Amino acid sequence: MNSKTIISRKLGCVYKLDENEDLLYAPLKADSDEPAREFDYVDHMSLLGEEDYILQEIYNVEDKLRVLNGLINL
Repeated sequence: MNSKTIISRKLGCVYKLDENEDLLYAPLKADSDEPAREFDYVDHMSLLGEEDYILQEIYNVEDKLRVLNGLINL
């Protein structure tokens, strides 16, 4: 799968899905839309202790990526 990416300015990261539809992220370089390093998996369990706006942003990004990649229709 050639996954599309989404940038979250709120979280300062770029996101994409891997071939198994798992969510990956990489922080953005300062003043750029380029990833600062290789993509890594989002650990959903570690997000449970985060603030609500972070969780909502991750869920929104993941839903949008699934739509962009033709995996679901909203």
